[in-house]
Amino acid sequence: MASRDRAQTFEPWTPLAVLLWAAMSLLAGVLIFICWFYASGKTQYNDQRPALNLAVLGAIVATAGGAFVCLAGRRAVGLRRQALLADIPVALLSRSVAPLDIALLTLVGGAGLNRYHRSDCDLSTGRNWAPADREVHEQEGRTPCGVCRP
Repeated sequence: MASRDRAQTFEPWTPLAVLLWAAMSLLAGVLIFICWFYASGKTQYNDQRPALNLAVLGAIVATAGGAFVCLAGRRAVGLRRQALLADIPVALLSRSVAPLDIALLTLVGGAGLNRYHRSDCDLSTGRNWAPADREVHEQEGRTPCGVCRP
């Protein structure tokens, strides 16, 4: 329970991070507006170049502010995940499955298909495919499904 209480105190963004993002976004907007205002009266590229350079700087500032906020949120979510999953045994978090008995494994595939599947695969559910051995599927040029990994 203590880890759950700790996990609920995490926020994706602190008020300081939000304030920094807002300030960087505002600065970028002001820079881009100034550049637009300066370049709008100029007809020659050489006269517009300083404004374009400043507009690129504004875009970089906006992107940096967004990246900072995204990274801060990702960090906070990672900390919350660690706190929530701290009490769960590692064996329950593992996605490994006990080896299946090969004799009980039924492989199915249809004519003209590139892949063969386990009979309980979501991609083969509801299909009227005939079961066959792995060797038969491979002789017909099929490869294992990437979802069910037979």
